Amino acid sequence: MRLSLSSATPTRRSRLVCLAALAGIASSCGSDGVGPIAECAAPASLSVVVMVRDSTSGAAAADGALGTLAGPSVNDTLGHVDSLTLAGGDQLGTFTVTIDRPGYLTWIASNVRVTRQGPCGNVIPAQLEAKLQPVTP
Repeated sequence: MRLSLSSATPTRRSRLVCLAALAGIASSCGSDGVGPIAECAAPASLSVVVMVRDSTSGAAAADGALGTLAGPSVNDTLGHVDSLTLAGGDQLGTFTVTIDRPGYLTWIASNVRVTRQGPCGNVIPAQLEAKLQPVTP
């Protein structure tokens, strides 16, 4: 069967391109005789990535913030990536993410579901945005 990309709808065209790309990847797996994936260059596993902003100005607010990730078998501190981003965890599951920063109300996201893995078994993170509300005197 021959498929024409030019006559396909945009959604169908997108699916066809994805299928073609996946077929190319699959056909290259194991071509060296070592196995389906000899070396995996996947990014490190992260459960969550949180962009932390001041809700009023929109400015980056991760500096000085403390983030935690809690779940049934996890109690982790989120690390600072840069002045905007906190990230951490390395497991699948459902979590509560908390961001505390002096001068702001505590930000909490409950029932954050991390359910996807990449082709190498790495955890694909949930992407969150925490808009911190300044404490009013």
